[in-house]
Amino acid sequence: MNNSSDFMLQSLRLLRERGLLLLASALLCAVAAALLASLLAPLYRSTAVLTLTDWQAERLARRDAPTDNNPANVGGAAADEMSRALVQLKSADLWAALQAKPEQLSFEHKRRGNVLELRMTSEQAGQATELLQQLVQLWDQRLQQAFIAQREQQLQQVADTQMAVELQQAKLLSPFALRFLQAPSPAELPLSRPWFYWALFSGAAAFVLLFQLLLFRRLFVCKA
Repeated sequence: MNNSSDFMLQSLRLLRERGLLLLASALLCAVAAALLASLLAPLYRSTAVLTLTDWQAERLARRDAPTDNNPANVGGAAADEMSRALVQLKSADLWAALQAKPEQLSFEHKRRGNVLELRMTSEQAGQATELLQQLVQLWDQRLQQAFIAQREQQLQQVADTQMAVELQQAKLLSPFALRFLQAPSPAELPLSRPWFYWALFSGAAAFVLLFQLLLFRRLFVCKA
């Protein structure tokens, strides 16, 4: 009898002899995993969609030559501006001021667009919506402060009428760079915990591991 046939034969014998033990172990692990998942605090999520303000879009459009009517170029400038803004979103100071963790936020930004979807999670009902609103407000303020500081530094080096006008306008704007296309949604219902998948995975893993352990032990005894 070759090794492959022996392996299959021993596997079938093990299933017949220890099938109840394997199933009981898998069921026990599945129930334990489901109970553990049910004890975890529920997560609430709020979603919002952002884009650049009209003032920012007009400012970026002025950077292109008047004869350049290619929408791809204008859209590319807006997308680049949003990408630069996302750098500020990762600032540790911003999250410290918000008193939240960066892990609570996920976002989606299409490279060739200026539309950004934000998703904030929290373990407290209503807090996700509030945090998302505060985050966008703080983020926009820091973008405004950075722009004003940059323009003031540039005007110290060279006098430019357009820069001076933009600086005065920037100081008065609220919001400055980001506006809501979709306001933060109410986070009333908790996200469902994937307890079923936890149970299914844990049960299958327990069955396979115990089966392999018993099989290898049997094959070792047979060869000894």
